[in-house]
Amino acid sequence: MSEEKLLSQTISTLRFPLSVCVILIHAHLSGVVIGGTTVFSGSEFPVYATLSHCLSRVVANIAVPLFFFFSGYLFFRGTSFGPATYFSKLRRRARTILLPYIAWNLLFIGLSLLGSWLFPSLISGANKTAADFSLVDWADAFWSLHKSPDATSGAPVDYPLWFLRDLMVVMVFSPLVYVFVKRLGVFGLFILGTTWFFVLIDSCPGFSTAALFFFSAGAWYALRGRNFVSDMRPLLLPAGLLYAALIIGSVVFKATAAERYIYPLSILVGMVFAIAATAALLRRRSRPLPALLPKSSFFLFAYHWLPLALFQKLSVKLFQPTSDLATVTIYLGTTTATVLLGLGLYYLLRRRFPFLLPLFTGGR
Repeated sequence: MSEEKLLSQTISTLRFPLSVCVILIHAHLSGVVIGGTTVFSGSEFPVYATLSHCLSRVVANIAVPLFFFFSGYLFFRGTSFGPATYFSKLRRRARTILLPYIAWNLLFIGLSLLGSWLFPSLISGANKTAADFSLVDWADAFWSLHKSPDATSGAPVDYPLWFLRDLMVVMVFSPLVYVFVKRLGVFGLFILGTTWFFVLIDSCPGFSTAALFFFSAGAWYALRGRNFVSDMRPLLLPAGLLYAALIIGSVVFKATAAERYIYPLSILVGMVFAIAATAALLRRRSRPLPALLPKSSFFLFAYHWLPLALFQKLSVKLFQPTSDLATVTIYLGTTTATVLLGLGLYYLLRRRFPFLLPLFTGGR
Protein backbone atom coordinates (compact mmCIF):
# COMPACT_ATOMS: atom_id res chain seq x y z
CA MET A 1 0.00 0.00 0.00
CA SER A 2 1.39 3.41 -0.98
CA GLU A 3 1.92 6.06 1.68
CA GLU A 4 -0.69 8.33 0.06
CA LYS A 5 -3.29 5.56 0.03
CA LEU A 6 -2.43 4.69 3.63
CA LEU A 7 -2.99 8.32 4.64
CA SER A 8 -6.37 8.44 2.89
CA GLN A 9 -7.50 5.17 4.45
CA THR A 10 -6.28 6.25 7.88
CA ILE A 11 -8.46 9.36 7.78
CA SER A 12 -11.45 7.39 6.47
CA THR A 13 -11.05 4.59 9.01
CA LEU A 14 -10.72 6.94 11.99
CA ARG A 15 -13.94 8.79 11.21
CA PHE A 16 -16.19 6.13 12.72
CA PRO A 17 -14.31 5.48 16.00
CA LEU A 18 -13.84 9.23 16.47
CA SER A 19 -17.59 9.76 16.06
CA VAL A 20 -18.15 7.08 18.71
CA CYS A 21 -15.66 8.97 20.88
CA VAL A 22 -17.77 12.12 20.56
CA ILE A 23 -20.77 10.10 21.77
CA LEU A 24 -18.66 8.85 24.69
CA ILE A 25 -17.76 12.43 25.64
CA HIS A 26 -21.44 13.09 26.22
CA ALA A 27 -22.23 9.64 27.65
CA HIS A 28 -20.93 10.22 31.18
CA LEU A 29 -23.69 10.16 33.78
CA SER A 30 -22.34 12.98 35.92
CA GLY A 31 -25.20 15.30 35.06
CA VAL A 32 -28.48 13.49 34.37
CA VAL A 33 -30.95 16.31 34.90
CA ILE A 34 -34.73 15.92 34.98
CA GLY A 35 -37.04 18.78 35.84
CA GLY A 36 -34.15 21.06 36.70
CA THR A 37 -32.75 18.63 39.29
CA THR A 38 -29.66 16.46 38.98
CA VAL A 39 -31.09 13.01 39.65
CA PHE A 40 -27.86 11.03 39.23
CA SER A 41 -24.14 11.78 39.28
CA GLY A 42 -22.41 8.40 39.62
CA SER A 43 -19.50 9.94 41.52
CA GLU A 44 -20.14 7.63 44.48
CA PHE A 45 -19.25 4.58 42.38
CA PRO A 46 -15.43 4.38 42.08
CA VAL A 47 -15.22 1.86 39.22
CA TYR A 48 -17.67 3.83 37.09
CA ALA A 49 -16.02 7.14 38.03
CA THR A 50 -12.58 5.87 36.98
CA LEU A 51 -13.77 4.19 33.79
CA SER A 52 -15.84 7.18 32.62
CA HIS A 53 -12.97 9.54 33.45
CA CYS A 54 -10.54 7.52 31.32
CA LEU A 55 -12.93 7.01 28.40
CA SER A 56 -15.06 10.17 28.33
CA ARG A 57 -12.63 12.69 29.79
CA VAL A 58 -9.28 11.50 28.39
CA VAL A 59 -9.42 9.00 25.50
CA ALA A 60 -12.53 10.35 23.76
CA ASN A 61 -11.31 13.94 23.84
CA ILE A 62 -8.82 13.37 21.03
CA ALA A 63 -11.80 13.21 18.64
CA VAL A 64 -12.58 16.88 18.03
CA PRO A 65 -8.92 18.00 17.76
CA LEU A 66 -8.34 15.22 15.22
CA PHE A 67 -11.40 16.30 13.24
CA PHE A 68 -10.05 19.87 13.17
CA PHE A 69 -6.63 18.55 12.15
CA PHE A 70 -8.01 16.43 9.29
CA SER A 71 -10.20 19.34 8.14
CA GLY A 72 -7.24 21.70 7.96
CA TYR A 73 -5.21 19.15 6.03
CA LEU A 74 -7.98 18.40 3.53
CA PHE A 75 -8.87 22.08 3.08
CA PHE A 76 -5.37 23.01 1.90
CA ARG A 77 -4.19 19.75 0.34
CA GLY A 78 -3.20 19.47 -3.29
CA THR A 79 -3.91 22.94 -4.59
CA SER A 80 -2.42 26.41 -4.76
CA PHE A 81 -4.37 28.71 -2.47
CA GLY A 82 -5.74 31.91 -3.98
CA PRO A 83 -9.00 33.87 -4.20
CA ALA A 84 -10.57 31.53 -6.76
CA THR A 85 -9.64 28.45 -4.73
CA TYR A 86 -10.83 30.08 -1.50
CA PHE A 87 -14.32 30.91 -2.80
CA SER A 88 -14.61 27.56 -4.55
CA LYS A 89 -13.86 25.75 -1.30
CA LEU A 90 -16.30 27.91 0.65
CA ARG A 91 -19.06 27.17 -1.90
CA ARG A 92 -18.43 23.45 -1.53
CA ARG A 93 -18.37 23.68 2.29
CA ALA A 94 -21.69 25.53 2.18
CA ARG A 95 -23.16 22.32 0.78
CA THR A 96 -21.21 19.83 2.88
CA ILE A 97 -21.17 21.70 6.22
CA LEU A 98 -23.49 24.72 6.35
CA LEU A 99 -26.56 22.98 4.87
CA PRO A 100 -26.41 20.00 7.29
CA TYR A 101 -25.67 22.41 10.15
CA ILE A 102 -28.91 24.30 9.47
CA ALA A 103 -30.91 21.13 8.80
CA TRP A 104 -29.86 19.34 11.99
CA ASN A 105 -30.47 22.37 14.19
CA LEU A 106 -33.93 22.87 12.69
CA LEU A 107 -34.68 19.20 13.21
CA PHE A 108 -33.53 19.35 16.84
CA ILE A 109 -35.67 22.42 17.50
CA GLY A 110 -38.64 20.44 16.21
CA LEU A 111 -37.72 17.33 18.20
CA SER A 112 -37.16 19.38 21.37
CA LEU A 113 -40.59 20.92 20.96
CA LEU A 114 -42.15 17.52 20.33
CA GLY A 115 -40.34 16.05 23.33
CA SER A 116 -41.60 18.80 25.62
CA TRP A 117 -45.16 17.80 24.65
CA LEU A 118 -44.76 14.02 24.69
CA PHE A 119 -42.24 13.51 27.53
CA PRO A 120 -42.55 16.54 29.83
CA SER A 121 -41.40 14.48 32.83
CA LEU A 122 -38.01 13.84 31.18
CA ILE A 123 -37.21 17.42 30.17
CA SER A 124 -34.11 18.70 31.97
CA GLY A 125 -35.53 22.14 32.64
CA ALA A 126 -32.04 23.59 32.18
CA ASN A 127 -32.93 25.37 28.94
CA LYS A 128 -35.96 26.98 27.35
CA THR A 129 -38.07 24.85 25.06
CA ALA A 130 -38.71 26.06 21.52
CA ALA A 131 -42.25 27.02 22.53
CA ASP A 132 -40.78 29.72 24.81
CA PHE A 133 -38.14 31.05 22.39
CA SER A 134 -37.83 34.77 21.86
CA LEU A 135 -36.46 36.13 18.58
CA VAL A 136 -33.01 36.27 20.18
CA ASP A 137 -33.34 32.66 21.31
CA TRP A 138 -34.25 31.55 17.78
CA ALA A 139 -31.08 33.17 16.44
CA ASP A 140 -29.01 31.82 19.33
CA ALA A 141 -30.31 28.30 18.67
CA PHE A 142 -28.00 28.28 15.65
CA TRP A 143 -25.01 29.70 17.53
CA SER A 144 -24.74 29.31 21.32
CA LEU A 145 -28.04 28.45 22.97
CA HIS A 146 -26.24 26.12 25.42
CA LYS A 147 -23.86 28.49 27.22
CA SER A 148 -21.21 27.68 29.82
CA PRO A 149 -21.55 29.49 33.17
CA ASP A 150 -18.71 31.88 32.27
CA ALA A 151 -20.02 32.39 28.70
CA THR A 152 -16.60 31.51 27.23
CA SER A 153 -18.13 28.60 25.34
CA GLY A 154 -21.52 27.72 23.96
CA ALA A 155 -23.22 25.46 21.47
CA PRO A 156 -26.21 25.49 19.12
CA VAL A 157 -29.39 23.60 19.93
CA ASP A 158 -27.84 20.42 18.48
CA TYR A 159 -25.00 20.61 20.98
CA PRO A 160 -22.22 18.64 19.19
CA LEU A 161 -22.48 20.93 16.15
CA TRP A 162 -20.43 23.60 17.92
CA PHE A 163 -17.57 21.83 16.16
CA LEU A 164 -19.05 22.60 12.73
CA ARG A 165 -19.74 26.19 13.77
CA ASP A 166 -16.13 26.74 14.84
CA LEU A 167 -14.88 24.90 11.77
CA MET A 168 -16.90 27.17 9.46
CA VAL A 169 -15.53 30.24 11.24
CA VAL A 170 -11.91 29.16 10.86
CA MET A 171 -12.54 28.28 7.21
CA VAL A 172 -13.90 31.77 6.56
CA PHE A 173 -10.63 33.11 7.98
CA SER A 174 -8.52 30.49 6.17
CA PRO A 175 -6.61 33.13 4.10
CA LEU A 176 -5.18 34.41 7.41
CA VAL A 177 -4.34 30.82 8.40
CA TYR A 178 -2.61 30.38 5.05
CA VAL A 179 -0.46 33.49 5.45
CA PHE A 180 0.30 32.73 9.10
CA VAL A 181 1.36 29.13 8.45
CA LYS A 182 3.27 29.97 5.28
CA ARG A 183 5.29 32.77 6.84
CA LEU A 184 5.82 31.51 10.39
CA GLY A 185 5.74 27.74 9.85
CA VAL A 186 6.58 25.64 12.92
CA PHE A 187 7.20 28.75 15.00
CA GLY A 188 3.66 29.94 14.25
CA LEU A 189 2.25 26.55 15.25
CA PHE A 190 4.25 26.73 18.48
CA ILE A 191 2.62 30.09 19.28
CA LEU A 192 -0.87 28.73 18.59
CA GLY A 193 -0.17 25.50 20.44
CA THR A 194 1.15 27.32 23.49
CA THR A 195 -1.90 29.57 23.49
CA TRP A 196 -4.19 26.53 23.40
CA PHE A 197 -2.17 24.43 25.88
CA PHE A 198 -1.96 27.10 28.59
CA VAL A 199 -5.31 28.78 27.76
CA LEU A 200 -3.58 32.14 27.33
CA ILE A 201 -6.63 33.57 25.55
CA ASP A 202 -10.22 32.89 26.56
CA SER A 203 -12.34 31.38 23.83
CA CYS A 204 -15.80 32.62 22.94
CA PRO A 205 -18.61 30.88 21.04
CA GLY A 206 -17.48 30.37 17.46
CA PHE A 207 -13.86 31.38 18.06
CA SER A 208 -11.83 28.71 19.84
CA THR A 209 -8.08 28.39 20.14
CA ALA A 210 -8.47 24.61 19.69
CA ALA A 211 -10.08 25.07 16.27
CA LEU A 212 -7.42 27.53 15.16
CA PHE A 213 -4.45 25.50 16.41
CA PHE A 214 -5.42 22.04 15.16
CA PHE A 215 -6.83 23.31 11.85
CA SER A 216 -3.58 25.23 11.32
CA ALA A 217 -1.51 22.14 12.20
CA GLY A 218 -3.34 20.18 9.49
CA ALA A 219 -2.86 23.10 7.11
CA TRP A 220 0.89 23.08 7.80
CA TYR A 221 1.18 19.44 6.73
CA ALA A 222 -0.81 20.11 3.54
CA LEU A 223 1.05 23.28 2.58
CA ARG A 224 4.43 21.63 3.21
CA GLY A 225 3.39 18.58 1.19
CA ARG A 226 4.17 16.30 4.13
CA ASN A 227 2.46 13.00 4.88
CA PHE A 228 1.53 13.06 8.58
CA VAL A 229 0.97 9.28 8.64
CA SER A 230 4.52 8.69 7.43
CA ASP A 231 5.81 11.07 10.10
CA MET A 232 3.78 9.59 12.96
CA ARG A 233 3.83 5.87 12.15
CA PRO A 234 7.37 5.30 13.53
CA LEU A 235 6.22 6.86 16.83
CA LEU A 236 3.68 4.11 17.56
CA LEU A 237 5.52 2.43 20.45
CA PRO A 238 6.79 5.53 22.31
CA ALA A 239 3.47 7.33 21.79
CA GLY A 240 1.56 4.28 23.04
CA LEU A 241 3.66 3.95 26.19
CA LEU A 242 3.51 7.67 26.95
CA TYR A 243 -0.23 7.76 26.28
CA ALA A 244 -0.85 4.89 28.70
CA ALA A 245 1.24 6.69 31.32
CA LEU A 246 -0.74 9.90 30.80
CA ILE A 247 -4.06 8.08 31.17
CA ILE A 248 -2.87 6.57 34.44
CA GLY A 249 -1.52 9.96 35.51
CA SER A 250 -4.87 11.60 34.80
CA VAL A 251 -6.47 9.18 37.27
CA VAL A 252 -3.76 9.52 39.93
CA PHE A 253 -3.70 13.33 39.72
CA LYS A 254 -7.42 13.80 39.08
CA ALA A 255 -8.76 17.13 40.40
CA THR A 256 -5.25 18.45 41.13
CA ALA A 257 -3.22 21.22 39.52
CA ALA A 258 -1.15 18.62 37.64
CA GLU A 259 -4.21 17.38 35.74
CA ARG A 260 -4.41 20.78 34.06
CA TYR A 261 -1.23 19.94 32.12
CA ILE A 262 -1.73 16.18 31.79
CA TYR A 263 -5.03 16.67 29.96
CA PRO A 264 -3.83 18.72 26.92
CA LEU A 265 -0.63 16.68 26.73
CA SER A 266 -2.73 13.50 26.58
CA ILE A 267 -4.66 14.98 23.63
CA LEU A 268 -1.47 15.67 21.66
CA VAL A 269 0.07 12.26 22.38
CA GLY A 270 -3.27 10.49 21.89
CA MET A 271 -3.67 12.01 18.45
CA VAL A 272 -0.26 10.73 17.37
CA PHE A 273 -0.98 7.30 18.83
CA ALA A 274 -4.41 7.05 17.16
CA ILE A 275 -2.98 7.91 13.75
CA ALA A 276 0.04 5.63 14.13
CA ALA A 277 -1.98 2.70 15.50
CA THR A 278 -4.63 2.97 12.78
CA ALA A 279 -1.99 3.10 10.05
CA ALA A 280 -0.22 0.06 11.54
CA LEU A 281 -3.47 -1.92 11.63
CA LEU A 282 -4.31 -0.98 8.05
CA ARG A 283 -0.89 -2.08 6.81
CA ARG A 284 -1.34 -5.48 8.45
CA ARG A 285 -5.01 -5.95 7.65
CA SER A 286 -4.95 -4.17 4.29
CA ARG A 287 -8.75 -3.88 4.35
CA PRO A 288 -10.63 -0.83 5.65
CA LEU A 289 -13.74 -0.93 7.83
CA PRO A 290 -17.07 -1.89 6.21
CA ALA A 291 -18.20 1.08 4.12
CA LEU A 292 -21.30 1.66 6.26
CA LEU A 293 -19.23 2.68 9.30
CA PRO A 294 -17.13 5.57 7.93
CA LYS A 295 -20.01 6.73 5.72
CA SER A 296 -22.36 6.91 8.72
CA SER A 297 -19.87 8.73 10.96
CA PHE A 298 -21.13 12.25 10.27
CA PHE A 299 -24.73 11.13 10.79
CA LEU A 300 -23.79 9.55 14.16
CA PHE A 301 -21.92 12.67 15.20
CA ALA A 302 -24.81 15.00 14.36
CA TYR A 303 -27.74 12.87 15.51
CA HIS A 304 -26.67 11.44 18.88
CA TRP A 305 -27.32 14.28 21.34
CA LEU A 306 -31.06 13.84 22.00
CA PRO A 307 -31.28 10.02 21.67
CA LEU A 308 -28.37 9.56 24.08
CA ALA A 309 -29.93 11.93 26.62
CA LEU A 310 -33.28 10.14 26.31
CA PHE A 311 -31.69 6.69 26.75
CA GLN A 312 -29.79 7.89 29.83
CA LYS A 313 -32.80 9.50 31.50
CA LEU A 314 -35.04 6.50 30.84
CA SER A 315 -32.36 4.08 32.11
CA VAL A 316 -31.69 6.03 35.29
CA LYS A 317 -35.39 6.53 35.96
CA LEU A 318 -36.31 2.89 35.31
CA PHE A 319 -33.37 1.07 36.90
CA GLN A 320 -32.25 3.57 39.57
CA PRO A 321 -28.68 2.18 39.68
CA THR A 322 -27.22 1.57 43.14
CA SER A 323 -23.97 -0.22 42.26
CA ASP A 324 -20.89 0.11 40.08
CA LEU A 325 -22.05 -2.76 37.86
CA ALA A 326 -25.43 -1.19 37.18
CA THR A 327 -23.93 2.25 36.55
CA VAL A 328 -21.24 0.96 34.17
CA THR A 329 -23.88 -1.10 32.36
CA ILE A 330 -26.03 2.00 31.81
CA TYR A 331 -23.01 4.07 30.78
CA LEU A 332 -21.79 1.59 28.15
CA GLY A 333 -25.26 0.30 27.27
CA THR A 334 -26.74 3.70 26.41
CA THR A 335 -23.64 4.52 24.35
CA THR A 336 -23.96 1.25 22.43
CA ALA A 337 -27.71 1.71 21.94
CA THR A 338 -27.13 5.23 20.57
CA VAL A 339 -24.53 3.95 18.08
CA LEU A 340 -26.68 1.02 16.94
CA LEU A 341 -29.80 3.17 16.56
CA GLY A 342 -27.81 5.70 14.56
CA LEU A 343 -26.43 3.02 12.24
CA GLY A 344 -29.94 1.65 11.77
CA LEU A 345 -31.43 5.07 10.98
CA TYR A 346 -28.61 5.87 8.56
CA TYR A 347 -29.05 2.51 6.80
CA LEU A 348 -32.81 3.08 6.58
CA LEU A 349 -32.35 6.56 5.11
CA ARG A 350 -29.82 5.30 2.59
CA ARG A 351 -32.07 2.46 1.45
CA ARG A 352 -35.52 4.08 1.61
CA PHE A 353 -35.02 7.84 1.54
CA PRO A 354 -31.67 8.49 -0.19
CA PHE A 355 -32.82 11.93 -1.34
CA LEU A 356 -32.71 13.09 2.31
CA LEU A 357 -29.12 12.04 2.96
CA PRO A 358 -27.43 15.01 1.22
CA LEU A 359 -29.48 17.34 3.42
CA PHE A 360 -28.28 15.73 6.65
CA THR A 361 -24.82 14.47 5.67
CA GLY A 362 -23.66 17.00 3.09
CA GLY A 363 -23.28 14.26 0.47
CA ARG A 364 -20.69 12.35 2.49
